[in-house]
Amino acid sequence: MEIQESKEKIQALYDELKKEVDGNNTHANDFLYHYTELQYLKQIVNPDNICMKATYYKKYNQNDYKWIKTYAEPIVEKICKQLKLEYDPDCLSYSPYIISFSTEPDSKNMWDSFASKGKGLVLKFKREALLQNAHYSNAELMIPCSYVKAKDASKIEEDILKIYKSRDLGMYPEQDKIAFAAIGILPKRYCKQNEVRYVKLCQWVSTVRIVDGEIRVEPHDVQKADWDKERIIFPKDALAGITFGKRVSREKYNEGVEYLIGCGIPKEIISKKGDDATPTT
Repeated sequence: MEIQESKEKIQALYDELKKEVDGNNTHANDFLYHYTELQYLKQIVNPDNICMKATYYKKYNQNDYKWIKTYAEPIVEKICKQLKLEYDPDCLSYSPYIISFSTEPDSKNMWDSFASKGKGLVLKFKREALLQNAHYSNAELMIPCSYVKAKDASKIEEDILKIYKSRDLGMYPEQDKIAFAAIGILPKRYCKQNEVRYVKLCQWVSTVRIVDGEIRVEPHDVQKADWDKERIIFPKDALAGITFGKRVSREKYNEGVEYLIGCGIPKEIISKKGDDATPTT
């Protein structure tokens, strides 16, 4: 009886989420935004591709990870027991790597937190193109984050079940999929970031380096400390726009435009945030 009720609950949450996703399938959701510092522009945009640094989940953000370990993992254990699945507190047979995006094209919170308080830039990406990865063949997903209060166990459980049921992770064990869903659950205090996490599920670890315009893949020794970073290559046409912050100097802006045009980026998708513009969030 308990198992049947759990299955019915999962199905109901799935149906609710599907309606929500279908209802929000608007043009605005076709794009995602990555806020960053100006110094990383030349590392990200290259003549042949977009190269972004992804961070291993357990080292992505120690505060996030500790929060998930404390509040979400007990819920994962509870769901596994309800579904009569074997529970291993340290399963994760895959290696998830994360890149953070936002649904917000012009967020004061994001400018201040990740783009040097307006001295950085925001890159606009086509959501679907990001999933047409130019180098890897392993699983990749976009997970919209949910924001909950630490003591709201029922909400944490509900959101984990939503993510678990709405994403196709058929190649992985059931507990892995449930544990993976917890990666998208974050503390309520981050809700203004409206984060979407690009997650690459790697079953091997390597570093991608661009040397003289050529992509080189160098396997990591997993015993070394530097395996927590992974370079992810995206097709260049995933980039739909670049906006420099309003506090970027004219000299730095012109230098950036020259570099981007040299990389083959159309000038019409490059802009600078006006001094009189006001962020929307």
